[in-house]
Amino acid sequence: MSVPTDVYADLKTEGEILDQMVAALDATQWELPTPAPGWTIKHQVAHLSSTARLAGISASDPELFAKVTVGADQDFDAAVTALLLVFLDRRLRTRRRGERNRGSEV
Repeated sequence: MSVPTDVYADLKTEGEILDQMVAALDATQWELPTPAPGWTIKHQVAHLSSTARLAGISASDPELFAKVTVGADQDFDAAVTALLLVFLDRRLRTRRRGERNRGSEV
């Protein structure tokens, strides 16, 4: 028999673990490559943050969701890149925590 999982609690815990993992990274370490071709640690964390933001928009504002995802059906990679670009600045850690915390309010 399987034990029911609280998905929201799991996501919160995983977010906290990720925050701990990246908390001590310096600027050089944020630029280290990951197994995803062409993506750094910064790209991976920005992707998680932008995805959390997009999920929130999709649940709360369907019109805005349609605007920010326009063209995704034509060029998915370009759409993903465009959405994560705003998270690639020096405020990434703060933005990531904000998106994670916003998601826990659902």
